[in-house]
Formats: sequence, structure tokens, C-alpha cells
Amino acid sequence: MSSESITPDSSESQSREANSEQGLLLAILFMVILGVIAIFLPAITALAGLVTASAEYLGPHAGPVRDGLKTLQLAFRESSAAPDEPGQGPGEKYTGPVG
Repeated sequence: MSSESITPDSSESQSREANSEQGLLLAILFMVILGVIAIFLPAITALAGLVTASAEYLGPHAGPVRDGLKTLQLAFRESSAAPDEPGQGPGEKYTGPVG
């Protein structure tokens, strides 16, 4: 029996964090391109529909893009004076409840 300990791969964790950050940046870029920064609710919902509909075409990038969208949705919920019920927030019609 070996006495080696198994430790989580920190580079894998860092890679996931970087992918999540890249996904968030991509989500923000989509919003800037669409020119809808001032109207977050419809923009987040539109982005959620776009991400959901294009997931099969994004291939390995789909996960980080979804993570970025989720981060955006959570940030909107946390900053809202009157947060929506779970499953009722912007884009959750397409993504399901985010938190």
C-alpha cells in the first residue's frame, strides 16, 4: 500500500477559474456589441437564449461561456434591490435557476 496523498490539481482549478473569467468577459463583450448595457434584463435574457441555442456550436467553449453567463446573472441578482425569486431572474427561463 502506498503512503502517497492525493492532492487536487491546482493548475486544473486555475484553468477553470480562467475559463470562467473568459466566459464572463465574452458575455460582457456580447452585451457591449449588442448595445444593451442600459437595459440589463432583456439583454441578459437574450444572451441566455443565445448561449443556450449556440451551445452545440461552441464545443469546448460552451462551459466557460455558460459559467460567464451564470456569473453575470448572479451579479445582477446580488446587486438588485429586490431580487427575483429563484428561476424568475433574467435569462433563467433558458438556463434554469442560478442561485
